[in-house]
Amino acid sequence: MKKIIKFIMRLLAFLLLVLAGIFGYYKIQELLVVNKIAAQFQITPSWEAIRNHLYSEFKPGMTREEVHQVLDKVGPWEILWYDDEEEGGRDPDTGQFVFREYIRFSERPTFHNLFAWIFTYDKDGRLVDQHQLDS
Repeated sequence: MKKIIKFIMRLLAFLLLVLAGIFGYYKIQELLVVNKIAAQFQITPSWEAIRNHLYSEFKPGMTREEVHQVLDKVGPWEILWYDDEEEGGRDPDTGQFVFREYIRFSERPTFHNLFAWIFTYDKDGRLVDQHQLDS
């Protein structure tokens, strides 16, 4: 019986070490990513600072290509859906014709902290509005 208890205790200790190693790996990966993104924008390395900077970086009137250039500085991302000029709709606040682009970040730490965004463009492909979706 003592051998079984000893075996179970060693197994639990081993599993705790494995879990601590996995957690440590992801924390280190997250720190590396947040520092890399912050360096691109020359800001404090925190997800809050990055998020706030992105909100100030995206300005109405930017072209879709300019928006994509900012996103590229953050890291890998993908378009999940995009309304073309035929699929857009009317903005309920302005009545203006708009189309949307829904993106999400691909790297695990970035996706986890910045998740996904919706960008709204006018008929000329100029940014009207953007917001981050909650995860």
